[in-house]
Amino acid sequence: MTKIKRKCFFERKRLKQALILVGILIITLAFSGCEKLVETDVSAETKSTIQTVSETTVPVNQEETQFVTEFEITDWTIEEFISNITIYGQQINLPFNVENLPDDFYLSEKGVYVEVTDTTGFSMYYKDKKIAYVYCNGKCEDNSNALITSICFGMFNPVPKIKIMGITEKSNYDFIIKKLGLPNNLNNDNELRYIFANNKEILIHFQNNDEKEINFLSIEYVEE
Repeated sequence: MTKIKRKCFFERKRLKQALILVGILIITLAFSGCEKLVETDVSAETKSTIQTVSETTVPVNQEETQFVTEFEITDWTIEEFISNITIYGQQINLPFNVENLPDDFYLSEKGVYVEVTDTTGFSMYYKDKKIAYVYCNGKCEDNSNALITSICFGMFNPVPKIKIMGITEKSNYDFIIKKLGLPNNLNNDNELRYIFANNKEILIHFQNNDEKEINFLSIEYVEE
């Protein structure tokens, strides 16, 4: 059973996750006007929205975040998780290149570089329907040389038909706890965060209602 003793580790990871969400916002706004937009300056309105996202995502101090310092994950690994991603019945595992995508899946040709996270984001499509945002590290000129290491479902688009280790787009909070166990970082009742070493993380956010179905699911698997 893995132990993580230093709370500052979670603070750094939480700040990084906030920046990732900011990156999603920037990319969403950029692609909303033109799917082939390469780069754009962030407007004052966008910066204001980014500030709001940052303020509501990153805790002001450690007392605002509850920490669990011991994993309860005993029968699965993040490598198993990223090797069991099915989208509309097709297997797509992380990391991947554009040529690894099955038929009917494709990425926006040009990405949007997000300086705050040093990543380039692309929209991911299935049969002309936007289903996710995906990211490569660094600045990628286009999708041809991009190694995709992160994928985000939901937030600004409905979560598509997915299946990951028995978890689907309709799975709720309690079901996922039964499947994956308690995470090593608990922030609130609407979020599960499974943090692993070396920039590997699973974040699942739930709708704030009685059903608590998935609202947002992000997988980050950056190979060193």
